Amino acid sequence: MSPEAVWALGDFLEMLLTPFDWYFLWDMLNMLVVLGGFVGLLIWLRLQGKYTKKAKEEGGIM
Repeated sequence: MSPEAVWALGDFLEMLLTPFDWYFLWDMLNMLVVLGGFVGLLIWLRLQGKYTKKAKEEGGIM
């Protein structure tokens, strides 16, 4: 394979894959979604603990 063909193939692949250079942005967005899920889980567990405690004190469903 000639060097010109290799360079042409490399240039084509570079042009084709350039939009994926924004990977760090998608990675950061993914991490924010995961962290938001954990924060939501902690809030929900805290509230559920309060509701369970209140139900036990008042003789509710529990």
